[in-house]
Amino acid sequence: MLPFDFLADPTRDNVRALTWLWLGLFFLLMLVQWRSQRSVGLPLAYALGFAMLHVIGSWPYCFDSYVPRSAILVQGGNSIKITHLGLWMSTLGFACFVVGVAISRFLPRKEPPLRSYTLPPQLTTQLPGTLLLLSLAFFFVIGPILRRVPSFGSLGVGGAFLSVIAIFLFCFRAYDQQRWQQFFGWLSSTLMFPFVTVVSMGFIGYGVGAASSVWMLVLNFAKPRLLSLAVFACLIAGGLTLYLNWVISRESIRESVWGGRSISARVDQVFFMIKHFEVFDPNQQTHLELVELRLNQNDLVGKAISHTGSSEDFARGRTFLVALLAPIPRILWPGKPVFGGSAGLVQKHTGQKFAEGTSVGAGQVLEFYINFGSSSVIIGFFLFGLAMGWLDLRAGSYLKQGDYWNMTRWLLPGIGMLQPGGLLGEVVGSVAINTVLVQLLHHFFFAQYYQIANLPALQAAQRRGSKVPR
Repeated sequence: MLPFDFLADPTRDNVRALTWLWLGLFFLLMLVQWRSQRSVGLPLAYALGFAMLHVIGSWPYCFDSYVPRSAILVQGGNSIKITHLGLWMSTLGFACFVVGVAISRFLPRKEPPLRSYTLPPQLTTQLPGTLLLLSLAFFFVIGPILRRVPSFGSLGVGGAFLSVIAIFLFCFRAYDQQRWQQFFGWLSSTLMFPFVTVVSMGFIGYGVGAASSVWMLVLNFAKPRLLSLAVFACLIAGGLTLYLNWVISRESIRESVWGGRSISARVDQVFFMIKHFEVFDPNQQTHLELVELRLNQNDLVGKAISHTGSSEDFARGRTFLVALLAPIPRILWPGKPVFGGSAGLVQKHTGQKFAEGTSVGAGQVLEFYINFGSSSVIIGFFLFGLAMGWLDLRAGSYLKQGDYWNMTRWLLPGIGMLQPGGLLGEVVGSVAINTVLVQLLHHFFFAQYYQIANLPALQAAQRRGSKVPR
């Protein structure tokens, strides 16, 4: 089933070896990012999300005493053999992703032209505050209105993610000016992301994803580097502990949120969870089983490897076609296939049955594999890393010049790629809608500041009969 014999036996030692190999690849990615003078850290943010699904979820099988005993895991067929298959394929995919990011540094590219004029504060010092206000407007006001209009609801989601860029820029400026109180204050403010999404939506994943993205973007430029590595380890441990407590308390929290109870009642439920906080303990069977239950994406990948090609035919590019069609607005194509949710796809290619209405994330590893096997995992992740590395470099080039708005025009589409548990159709759709959003904001609001700042040089060029780059 595996294309190579390397660490192919489903043993605990090999699961541990694959985990260490993945960490080695992650450190290699960090070195690639740190050595680049034009990087914002997008690949690192993706790597953290990827780790939570494909590395952390396999940790229980690194412990000799762990065997899944809960009824839901036993009935689901979870085992070290299946998890090893998925982790092996995930590590192969991540290795190709790292290679793609590294090679993107050598692609021919056109650097942003040096400007002959000073950028106004609306595009530099004032921009983080503007983006934060815009994100709040999109989340609380514009988004709910846009959701009533076909094809426009996703603009609200993209607008809300402007807050990630805003907090990142606040941290970047505070760090550059050595204002440590402000730096740590803005970094700590990311705790509000999961709090807001839990209280308003009953989901923690969106908020944790936004917060972790900010942290990884910051770790890309923060020094000393050893401190960055220590913070990364704390993020993993803290994320595990937060996840554990969320799973324990989520039913009561969601009942208050989805039941329409008051904000104060929802907040009380969150503080109840904090009051009874449990620290993740790898020696507790219950804690390990909760990790495997919700974070072990390798289980689904392993089942897809076992099932697809034997009991079920490969998709042979069908999901790739769906991804290509994803950017077409539904308002222009009312009969466009539904891209959100992947329970049907996962059920078909893993053979595992899910209850109706269950939300199941496929992820890029599973989706690449079910199309053409391991070859599409290798090629797919290489191209995925190449594309993300290219966006990362474009955003980083503008950040280096201090042009925060043009950086945002490249970074927000890149943030749409930070969905390691989503379908490619969802990823492509997010990139497309985020691109449309920043282009609309540029055309109707931010472009005027470039024109005003460039006006004297433009008038002088017109008098000379020559052209000035905008």
